[in-house]
Amino acid sequence: SSNGDLAEPGFWTLEAVRLLSDASCAEASAITSVGGDVAAGSAIVTTSGTSCTPFYCFVGGNVFQREPGIATSTWRGKTDSNGQAWLAIEFSAPTAVGCVQFAQQVSRYSSHVTVQVKASLGSEWETIGAKATQEGCPVAFSSNSCCDEEPGWQCEAVESISLGTLSPPPPLLPPSLPPPSNPPYAPSASSPDFGCLEFESMTEVRELGQWCGGGGRNNDPDACHRA
Repeated sequence: SSNGDLAEPGFWTLEAVRLLSDASCAEASAITSVGGDVAAGSAIVTTSGTSCTPFYCFVGGNVFQREPGIATSTWRGKTDSNGQAWLAIEFSAPTAVGCVQFAQQVSRYSSHVTVQVKASLGSEWETIGAKATQEGCPVAFSSNSCCDEEPGWQCEAVESISLGTLSPPPPLLPPSLPPPSNPPYAPSASSPDFGCLEFESMTEVRELGQWCGGGGRNNDPDACHRA
Protein backbone atom coordinates (compact mmCIF):
# COMPACT_ATOMS: atom_id res chain seq x y z
CA SER A 1 0.00 0.00 0.00
CA SER A 2 1.21 3.49 -0.78
CA ASN A 3 0.96 6.63 1.32
CA GLY A 4 -1.91 7.91 -0.80
CA ASP A 5 -4.03 4.89 0.22
CA LEU A 6 -3.33 5.07 3.95
CA ALA A 7 -5.85 6.65 6.33
CA GLU A 8 -2.91 7.88 8.41
CA PRO A 9 -0.03 8.54 5.97
CA GLY A 10 3.10 6.66 6.90
CA PHE A 11 1.36 3.93 8.93
CA TRP A 12 -0.58 0.72 8.26
CA THR A 13 -1.78 -1.58 11.05
CA LEU A 14 -2.86 -5.16 10.41
CA GLU A 15 -4.45 -7.39 13.03
CA ALA A 16 -4.02 -10.64 11.14
CA VAL A 17 -3.04 -11.93 7.70
CA ARG A 18 -3.22 -15.40 6.22
CA LEU A 19 -2.62 -17.13 2.90
CA LEU A 20 -4.75 -19.91 1.45
CA SER A 21 -3.97 -22.25 -1.42
CA ASP A 22 -7.55 -22.32 -2.78
CA ALA A 23 -8.74 -19.35 -4.85
CA SER A 24 -12.16 -19.72 -3.19
CA CYS A 25 -10.49 -18.92 0.18
CA ALA A 26 -11.78 -22.20 1.63
CA GLU A 27 -10.97 -22.51 5.32
CA ALA A 28 -9.35 -25.93 4.91
CA SER A 29 -6.78 -24.55 2.47
CA ALA A 30 -5.12 -22.15 4.93
CA ILE A 31 -1.32 -22.15 4.72
CA THR A 32 0.09 -22.27 8.25
CA SER A 33 3.82 -22.28 7.48
CA VAL A 34 4.19 -18.47 7.49
CA GLY A 35 5.64 -16.36 10.29
CA GLY A 36 6.54 -19.31 12.49
CA ASP A 37 9.85 -20.97 13.22
CA VAL A 38 12.02 -20.52 10.14
CA ALA A 39 14.28 -23.37 11.25
CA ALA A 40 11.26 -25.66 11.15
CA GLY A 41 10.56 -24.72 7.53
CA SER A 42 8.34 -21.69 8.00
CA ALA A 43 8.42 -18.99 5.32
CA ILE A 44 10.51 -15.87 6.00
CA VAL A 45 8.59 -12.61 6.51
CA THR A 46 10.11 -9.16 5.93
CA THR A 47 8.38 -5.77 6.12
CA SER A 48 8.69 -2.16 5.08
CA GLY A 49 9.24 -1.29 8.74
CA THR A 50 7.63 -1.40 12.17
CA SER A 51 6.22 1.48 14.21
CA CYS A 52 7.01 0.59 17.81
CA THR A 53 5.27 2.02 20.86
CA PRO A 54 6.55 2.33 24.43
CA PHE A 55 4.49 -0.76 25.28
CA TYR A 56 5.19 -3.22 22.48
CA CYS A 57 6.94 -3.79 19.19
CA PHE A 58 5.96 -6.79 17.08
CA VAL A 59 7.71 -8.05 13.98
CA GLY A 60 5.73 -8.67 10.79
CA GLY A 61 5.83 -12.44 11.10
CA ASN A 62 3.60 -12.33 14.18
CA VAL A 63 0.63 -11.09 12.20
CA PHE A 64 0.48 -14.41 10.30
CA GLN A 65 0.05 -16.30 13.56
CA ARG A 66 -2.97 -14.33 14.79
CA GLU A 67 -6.72 -14.13 14.18
CA PRO A 68 -8.86 -11.00 13.67
CA GLY A 69 -10.28 -9.50 16.85
CA ILE A 70 -8.43 -11.94 19.11
CA ALA A 71 -4.83 -10.85 18.97
CA THR A 72 -3.58 -7.67 20.57
CA SER A 73 -0.15 -8.07 18.97
CA THR A 74 -0.92 -6.40 15.66
CA TRP A 75 1.66 -5.42 13.06
CA ARG A 76 2.06 -1.68 13.31
CA GLY A 77 3.67 -1.13 9.95
CA LYS A 78 5.26 2.01 8.62
CA THR A 79 6.20 3.03 5.08
CA ASP A 80 9.66 2.67 3.59
CA SER A 81 11.73 5.42 1.96
CA ASN A 82 9.54 5.15 -1.16
CA GLY A 83 6.31 5.73 0.77
CA GLN A 84 5.20 2.09 0.49
CA ALA A 85 3.97 -0.13 3.34
CA TRP A 86 4.36 -3.86 2.68
CA LEU A 87 4.81 -7.39 3.97
CA ALA A 88 6.93 -9.84 1.93
CA ILE A 89 6.97 -13.62 2.25
CA GLU A 90 9.77 -15.87 0.99
CA PHE A 91 8.94 -19.56 0.83
CA SER A 92 11.62 -22.22 1.03
CA ALA A 93 9.86 -24.28 -1.66
CA PRO A 94 7.36 -23.58 -4.49
CA THR A 95 3.99 -22.87 -2.85
CA ALA A 96 0.59 -22.38 -4.51
CA VAL A 97 -1.27 -19.36 -3.13
CA GLY A 98 -4.81 -18.74 -4.34
CA CYS A 99 -6.14 -16.29 -1.76
CA VAL A 100 -4.95 -13.62 0.69
CA GLN A 101 -7.09 -12.59 3.68
CA PHE A 102 -6.39 -9.83 6.18
CA ALA A 103 -8.01 -7.68 8.86
CA GLN A 104 -7.01 -4.03 9.29
CA GLN A 105 -7.17 -1.76 12.28
CA VAL A 106 -9.96 0.77 11.95
CA SER A 107 -7.80 3.86 12.47
CA ARG A 108 -4.76 2.87 10.42
CA TYR A 109 -6.14 1.11 7.37
CA SER A 110 -5.33 1.16 3.67
CA SER A 111 -8.08 1.85 1.14
CA HIS A 112 -6.33 -0.17 -1.57
CA VAL A 113 -4.21 -3.31 -1.19
CA THR A 114 -2.17 -5.00 -3.93
CA VAL A 115 -0.71 -8.52 -4.07
CA GLN A 116 2.44 -9.01 -6.10
CA VAL A 117 4.68 -11.98 -6.84
CA LYS A 118 8.27 -12.35 -7.94
CA ALA A 119 8.96 -15.51 -9.92
CA SER A 120 12.66 -15.62 -9.05
CA LEU A 121 15.43 -13.55 -7.54
CA GLY A 122 16.27 -10.66 -9.81
CA SER A 123 12.95 -10.73 -11.67
CA GLU A 124 10.40 -7.92 -11.57
CA TRP A 125 7.39 -7.82 -9.24
CA GLU A 126 4.15 -8.76 -11.02
CA THR A 127 0.72 -7.70 -9.73
CA ILE A 128 -1.64 -10.70 -9.50
CA GLY A 129 -4.40 -9.28 -7.29
CA ALA A 130 -5.75 -6.01 -5.90
CA LYS A 131 -8.74 -4.72 -3.99
CA ALA A 132 -10.35 -1.48 -2.83
CA THR A 133 -11.05 -2.20 0.84
CA GLN A 134 -13.83 -1.22 3.22
CA GLU A 135 -13.55 2.17 4.88
CA GLY A 136 -14.62 1.75 8.47
CA CYS A 137 -16.19 -1.25 10.13
CA PRO A 138 -19.23 -3.00 8.61
CA VAL A 139 -20.52 -3.75 12.15
CA ALA A 140 -20.46 -2.00 15.50
CA PHE A 141 -17.16 -2.18 17.36
CA SER A 142 -15.97 -1.22 20.80
CA SER A 143 -12.23 -0.79 20.23
CA ASN A 144 -9.75 -0.29 17.39
CA SER A 145 -10.67 -3.73 16.06
CA CYS A 146 -13.57 -4.10 13.65
CA CYS A 147 -13.74 -7.76 14.67
CA ASP A 148 -13.90 -7.15 18.40
CA GLU A 149 -17.54 -8.25 18.55
CA GLU A 150 -17.11 -11.02 15.96
CA PRO A 151 -13.58 -12.45 16.36
CA GLY A 152 -12.07 -14.92 13.92
CA TRP A 153 -11.79 -15.20 10.15
CA GLN A 154 -15.57 -15.24 9.74
CA CYS A 155 -15.63 -11.55 10.77
CA GLU A 156 -17.36 -9.33 8.20
CA ALA A 157 -14.42 -6.92 8.24
CA VAL A 158 -12.02 -9.54 6.89
CA GLU A 159 -10.88 -8.65 3.38
CA SER A 160 -10.26 -11.38 0.78
CA ILE A 161 -8.28 -11.10 -2.44
CA SER A 162 -8.69 -14.09 -4.74
CA LEU A 163 -5.67 -14.62 -6.95
CA GLY A 164 -7.34 -17.14 -9.25
CA THR A 165 -5.30 -19.74 -11.09
CA LEU A 166 -2.31 -18.54 -13.02
CA SER A 167 -2.20 -20.03 -16.51
CA PRO A 168 0.98 -21.96 -17.32
CA PRO A 169 3.19 -20.42 -19.98
CA PRO A 170 2.42 -21.56 -23.52
CA PRO A 171 4.58 -24.43 -24.82
CA LEU A 172 7.59 -23.51 -26.86
CA LEU A 173 7.03 -23.76 -30.60
CA PRO A 174 9.36 -26.09 -32.55
CA PRO A 175 12.06 -24.32 -34.58
CA SER A 176 10.95 -23.36 -38.05
CA LEU A 177 12.26 -25.60 -40.83
CA PRO A 178 14.28 -24.08 -43.69
CA PRO A 179 12.43 -23.79 -47.00
CA PRO A 180 12.77 -26.86 -49.25
CA SER A 181 15.51 -26.73 -51.87
CA ASN A 182 14.59 -26.51 -55.54
CA PRO A 183 13.90 -29.94 -57.10
CA PRO A 184 16.26 -31.20 -59.83
CA TYR A 185 15.40 -30.22 -63.37
CA ALA A 186 12.45 -32.14 -64.75
CA PRO A 187 11.43 -31.77 -68.39
CA SER A 188 8.08 -30.16 -68.93
CA ALA A 189 5.26 -31.88 -70.75
CA SER A 190 6.08 -29.93 -73.91
CA SER A 191 9.76 -30.90 -73.92
CA PRO A 192 10.74 -33.55 -76.51
CA ASP A 193 11.53 -36.99 -75.23
CA PHE A 194 15.18 -37.87 -75.12
CA GLY A 195 17.31 -40.64 -73.75
CA CYS A 196 20.75 -42.11 -74.05
CA LEU A 197 22.51 -41.79 -77.43
CA GLU A 198 23.82 -44.85 -79.25
CA PHE A 199 26.93 -44.52 -81.39
CA GLU A 200 27.98 -46.85 -84.20
CA SER A 201 31.53 -47.55 -85.26
CA MET A 202 32.93 -45.60 -88.18
CA THR A 203 33.13 -48.75 -90.27
CA GLU A 204 29.45 -49.49 -89.70
CA VAL A 205 28.55 -45.94 -90.69
CA ARG A 206 30.48 -46.20 -93.94
CA GLU A 207 28.93 -49.58 -94.76
CA LEU A 208 25.43 -48.22 -94.20
CA GLY A 209 26.15 -45.24 -96.42
CA GLN A 210 25.47 -42.78 -93.54
CA TRP A 211 28.91 -41.18 -93.37
CA CYS A 212 28.55 -37.46 -93.95
CA GLY A 213 25.98 -36.95 -96.65
CA GLY A 214 25.40 -35.17 -99.84
CA GLY A 215 26.08 -36.20 -103.33
CA GLY A 216 29.01 -38.51 -103.87
CA ARG A 217 30.32 -38.37 -100.34
CA ASN A 218 29.10 -41.82 -99.32
CA ASN A 219 31.65 -43.32 -101.69
CA ASP A 220 34.45 -40.90 -100.79
CA PRO A 221 35.49 -41.31 -97.12
CA ASP A 222 38.35 -38.87 -97.57
CA ALA A 223 35.92 -36.19 -98.65
CA CYS A 224 33.94 -36.78 -95.48
CA HIS A 225 37.08 -36.41 -93.39
CA ARG A 226 37.75 -33.12 -95.13
CA ALA A 227 34.21 -31.79 -94.57
